[in-house]
Amino acid sequence: MEGLDIFTEFCAVTADEQWPSRTGPGVRVDAGGEHVWIDPDLIAAAADRAGSAPSWREGFERMRSFAGTKGWLDDRGWIRAHVVTGG
Repeated sequence: MEGLDIFTEFCAVTADEQWPSRTGPGVRVDAGGEHVWIDPDLIAAAADRAGSAPSWREGFERMRSFAGTKGWLDDRGWIRAHVVTGG
């Protein structure tokens, strides 16, 4: 997948308008469906399965720290992502 090592933006991309009804564990949808909150452990596990280099985890943790300074983490540490439909 492209862009997995870009830590300057974070969004959830979906090709389907019905996506909110198909989210699973580790994803919480905001009212209105413009944003989702994603468990960072879910993201890290997917990166590990994809064979990401150890440096990926360092970049991801820096991105999470920055997100925390902007209010983009909830009380559990889940990361807010803007939803992009049509990907």
